[in-house]
Amino acid sequence: MAEEKKAEKIERVYTFNLSKAFKTVRQKRAKRAVKLLKEKVARHLKTTPENVKLSNALNSYLFSKSMKNPPKKVKIRAIKEEKILRVYLFDEKIGQKEEKKEKKEKNVQANKEQKEEKKEEKKPEEKKETKS
Repeated sequence: MAEEKKAEKIERVYTFNLSKAFKTVRQKRAKRAVKLLKEKVARHLKTTPENVKLSNALNSYLFSKSMKNPPKKVKIRAIKEEKILRVYLFDEKIGQKEEKKEKKEKNVQANKEQKEEKKEEKKPEEKKETKS
C-alpha cells in the first residue's frame, strides 16, 4: 500500500555569505552570486539548483549595485512546495504579485468603461446632426 505524501510547505529563513562571488572576474560577479545562492539554498533544502526560483525583487537586489559589486550577504526566505523551491528577500511581501495583477485588471476594466461612455456620448450627437 502506497502512502500518499501530503504536499508540505516548508518555510525557512537564511542569511548567506556571497563573498566567494568576488573571486571571479568583475563582470561576472553578480551572475556568480546568483549561482552560489541557488546552489546553497538547494543544498540546505535538499533539491537541485534547477528547481530553485528567485523572486524579481531578490534578483534586482543582487544586481542593484551593478554586476561588478553584488552584496556580500543576503537574508532570504525560502519556501519549498513539492519540488519547486521559491526564494524571496526576507522583508519582501509574497502576495505583491497578486495585488499588482488585481490592480491592473481593475484599471483595464475602468479604461474600457470610460471608452464605452465616450462612444455612447458621441453617437447621440452624430444622430442629431444627421437628422437636422
